[in-house]
Amino acid sequence: MLRHIIFGAMLAGSVQLSAQAVVLGNQQSQQLVQQGITLLSSGQMKEARGKFEQASEADPVASNPVSALSLLYYVVSNEKSLTAEQHKDARSASQGLAARAIALDANDPLAQEVMRKLADAGQLETALLMLQYKEAYRPELEAWKTAHPDGVRKFINVYHLMP
Repeated sequence: MLRHIIFGAMLAGSVQLSAQAVVLGNQQSQQLVQQGITLLSSGQMKEARGKFEQASEADPVASNPVSALSLLYYVVSNEKSLTAEQHKDARSASQGLAARAIALDANDPLAQEVMRKLADAGQLETALLMLQYKEAYRPELEAWKTAHPDGVRKFINVYHLMP
């Protein structure tokens, strides 16, 4: 599963469409993200995190470095050696970073994939709310909103979102 996510991240970083300019960022940012993905795929988490943070600094409006950090925390959250608290913290960081990446660009494919993985892992509420921009997830979002009438308000309050 990890290989599929990392392969998807590598593909997402290699697509050169003008509509994805904000997703990918400038050349320096793209190179740093690719270096980080390589480090992540070889298990060098701290070094990968550093590359993703440098990439974010190189282009603060690019969503790809932020979604790559989200992926890193998602991968870390699956480590068997984590305590329950560490697992929760890593998932929370992954979720927050994916939400931030989607706020930068709602079409960020890596952030969307991390949100899908979080939804599969039982964090459906937040993932559905953040994926509301994707029409394929509209039925799940509407079903969740019906089942949780105060869910949107709680989500807004928890994450301090304002229009």
